[in-house]
Amino acid sequence: MVTTTITRARTKRPHYDPNLQDGIAIGERRPGEFSPVDTLSIVRLPLVASAVVTVAYLAVYLILSIVYHRRWDSPIRAALGRRLGTRVGWRHHAQWADPFSNEVSGGYHGWGAGPDASLWRQLAVNLAHLAVLVVIGVGPIALYLLVAFAGVIHPVVLWLAVFAFLPIFALFWAGRYRWDRD
Repeated sequence: MVTTTITRARTKRPHYDPNLQDGIAIGERRPGEFSPVDTLSIVRLPLVASAVVTVAYLAVYLILSIVYHRRWDSPIRAALGRRLGTRVGWRHHAQWADPFSNEVSGGYHGWGAGPDASLWRQLAVNLAHLAVLVVIGVGPIALYLLVAFAGVIHPVVLWLAVFAFLPIFALFWAGRYRWDRD
């Protein structure tokens, strides 16, 4: 009868490496391991395709901004006014002093409740206007940036698009430009 002796080899305990996690460096994956980043950057558009998609998206954002101010703004304000029981219209919000410096803020155009409206109704009108600005004004920009930062849009086109979004947002949504508003 032959007996074999199994001896355990002495191994040195590995030293601590902050870049290793279970023996795998941070950022590396085990073979066959799923990563959500892989699904986000499935397609990276080339420069020309990214430019075409971005120009089309900017055109849609510009058209959305124009259509909102010409057709959707009045019905939304009228519905809100009926719901709150006060007139909701565009008004110029005056400048106010900054309590922490000697600066004075610039006035802006925004929604305002009628002069007889209570403080709560004025607050509701201001919050509704903020919601419209976030959803319709900032939402399309945030959606584009989400897609772009996922790696779909070429980085050069992304930088150009950011500078193209700024004037559209400033013109239509920042409250400085005055449309024919009631």
